[in-house]
Amino acid sequence: MGASRPERILFVCTGNTCRSPMAEALARRHFVGEALAFGSAGLAAVPGEPASAHAEAAVAAYGASLGAHRARRLDDQAVAWADLILTMTEAHRESVLSLFPDAAGKVWTLGAWVRHLAEAAGGATPPGGALSSAWGDPGALDIPDPFGLGREAYERTAEVLDALLSAWKAMWYNEPESENEPESDGLKGQAQADAPQRGSKMRVAIGADHGGYALKETIKAFLTETLGHEVIDVGTHSEASVDYPDYAFPVAEMVARGEADRGVLICGTGIGMAIAANKVSGVRAALVHDLFSAKATRAHNDSNVLTMGGRVIGPDVAKEIVRVWLETPFDGGRHARRIDKIAAREARKQPVEAAEPAVPEGCGAEKEAR
Repeated sequence: MGASRPERILFVCTGNTCRSPMAEALARRHFVGEALAFGSAGLAAVPGEPASAHAEAAVAAYGASLGAHRARRLDDQAVAWADLILTMTEAHRESVLSLFPDAAGKVWTLGAWVRHLAEAAGGATPPGGALSSAWGDPGALDIPDPFGLGREAYERTAEVLDALLSAWKAMWYNEPESENEPESDGLKGQAQADAPQRGSKMRVAIGADHGGYALKETIKAFLTETLGHEVIDVGTHSEASVDYPDYAFPVAEMVARGEADRGVLICGTGIGMAIAANKVSGVRAALVHDLFSAKATRAHNDSNVLTMGGRVIGPDVAKEIVRVWLETPFDGGRHARRIDKIAAREARKQPVEAAEPAVPEGCGAEKEAR
């Protein structure tokens, strides 16, 4: 492979009903929002076959879906489309090269590819879990075939795939600014220790004013029914006109006290909720309306409250933003040092001695003319 990163990645197994579509679905989740395209195919696939039920259940635990997948046989068109072809085993790789010798140079096993990235980055740290014992031998990094072995085998395969994809993503997107960049001693260790792990259940406090009520109801159902989190709903409970600070403060205070892992606040634009929530010590509220910012504000800012505008974005985008924001861990390192500086400033902030002038009616950013 050249110095440029591949943008079109094709996963290959035998029948394209379990391993390669699982890898494709999990890759889409790991790299959501990035300018990458993923596909999958099988050396002996029966075109049109759906993914196996066990494969679909295994990736669903990671927030991915195979409901729309249909098997495809590996052909000239698929090989030409791909910048990078990742097979599940060494035997698959050899078969691909035998059938498509012109693809030499862009065909790897998934395990060997991830190890190659690690070595190019100056280290070969194992992803952990099911891969630790095999990491020293790229030839032993074949993805186990779960076909005919029951649901637990598919879950183990999903675990291996997820570990490899997590390591790949970390090496592409979590690179330090410099080799000598110091890490903060303050927030990194505690933040990473306290952060909920992928797939773990969180307590999410949610609130909205009348402008965000409809979207709040959609997000609340998504959090509980799709993602499996516990939700604390502080209101509002109708579209009757209310004041956004009355909902921003309770959610922000729950997060600051540790009564909720994260908070989600929705008003007409998300601006008023962000301003109000950030008045609570210990809260880092971020206004987000796109996937890149959802990821960045978690990875770089360790935001613990998400605000959105119910009159700005639609429900499907909002749900994806919430999913990405909840799943993205804090990177720590240089970013923790920057958060420590904000916390230090916040800690020495003095109360205002003079009384604040009253704000005239109608001057609030979120005041509705009703």
